[in-house]
Order: sequence, then structure tokens, then C-alpha cells
Amino acid sequence: MTQPPGGQPGQPHGSQPHGQPPYGPSQSGHAQPFQYPPYSAPAPKPTRGPLAMVLIVLGSVLLAGAVGLFVMAALMFTQTVPLGVLDRSGGPGSDAVFSGEPPITVEVQLDAEESYLLYVASPSGSSTPRLADVPEVTAPSGESRTMGPAQISSTASMGGTDAVGQYSYTAHESGLHTVEIEAFADPGPFAEGESFIVIAPGGDFVGLMGGVFGVLGSVFGGIAAGTIGLGLLVAGIIVAVIRRRRRREHAAWPAPGAGPAWGPPQG
Repeated sequence: MTQPPGGQPGQPHGSQPHGQPPYGPSQSGHAQPFQYPPYSAPAPKPTRGPLAMVLIVLGSVLLAGAVGLFVMAALMFTQTVPLGVLDRSGGPGSDAVFSGEPPITVEVQLDAEESYLLYVASPSGSSTPRLADVPEVTAPSGESRTMGPAQISSTASMGGTDAVGQYSYTAHESGLHTVEIEAFADPGPFAEGESFIVIAPGGDFVGLMGGVFGVLGSVFGGIAAGTIGLGLLVAGIIVAVIRRRRRREHAAWPAPGAGPAWGPPQG
């Protein structure tokens, strides 16, 4: 009886004996699963650059400028508003270059191109008396001129006394000026010394408007500079905090290849 070539009796052609792997000898031991290569995400790169410092410096400079503008506005306000005509007790204030009871002739130190206002002070709640004649001023050169009516309405109230501006004068020379002031036309019911004269800087309409616009400009400029400066300062601090946090995360991040292997655990 003929045998099929290349086989044993009862076995199909090309078959292997029982237990024999079809593609080579059997492997000893346990089967090894496929392993993924170790992988770790790259560490976030810390941001570098002077942005935070620039924002903080600019914000600080603008805030300092805002403070300077507010101080300037306060100084302009004190120069524009007649705060120094009277003191707290109602007497002549710190801005007075002269004070006294008319009639009187006195020498007063005046500065060139400076405007001065003559106030009549009297007890509050009563009508202000007026002078019998317009005061006359003689300059150091001998030129004599009368005062003009007050260009602006200026009133100071302090310590139970009201001072009302009635006449103004602009000096063209610096030096001692002789001022002749007549008596009150109608002193009213005031006792001696209750009504008096105060001469103080001011009374120029152009200077007043310049002072008002200067105060308003300084205030609004200070508000704008302060708002922008505060925003830049806060932004700079936020940027600095974020960058510091990123640097800490970068320092604590594992090096590439040192992270845990992805895939099933090894048996």
C-alpha cells in the first residue's frame, strides 16, 4: 500500500505532530506582552523677558506722577481761592501784604506784574461798608494811579468776618508803593476796629481762569495717570506671579524618559 509522501499514516498532508507549534519550536516560559516605550510629557518652558518689570516700573512712575499732579492741584487751589485773606479768628490772614483801618497812608511792598485785591472786611451778616473815594497808589518811580474796580467777585469768610474784594491793582514796578486809602463813606453800626482793609495778591481775571483750568487739568490728569498706572502695576505683578509659578513647575517636572511607562504592566 502506498503512503502519502511526507507524512505518517492517518495524518493529513503537511500537518505537524500534536503539541508541535506550526511555525517553529515552542517558546519556553511565559509570553511577554508588548511594551510601549517610556514617555513623559515635556516640561512647560518658563517665559523669560523684562515684561513684568517694565509694567511694574511704568505703573509706579505713573502713580508717582499722579501724586505729583494732585499736589500741584492742591497748591494751585490754595493760590486761586482766597484762603489766606483772613485767619481763623477773623483777622488778617497770611496772604495779607497790608491790613489796617482807614483812613490811612501806608507803604506796601509790591511785585511787578502782580495783581492785588483790596478787601473790605466787616462782621458777618451785615452789609459791607464802602470807601469814600477810590484808593490811590504811587509807584517807586513816582507814577501815581488809582485802583480799578475788582475784576472778579472774591469773598473770604472766616471767624465771623466777611472780606469782600472791592478794588484791584496791577503793579508795573517792584518796590515800595505808597497807598492812600480814604475813610469809609458809611461805616454803619460797626464799632472802631470791626471793619478794616486787607490787601492781598489776586484779583486778576486771567490769572483766576488760568488757576481754575490748571486745577481742573491737574485733577483730571492725576486721575487718568493714577488709573493707568494702577492697572499697569497690577498687570506687572500678575505677570511676575505667573512666571514664578511656571519656573517652579519647570524645576519640579521629571526629565524626559523618566516618567512611568505607558502600557500594561510587565508579568
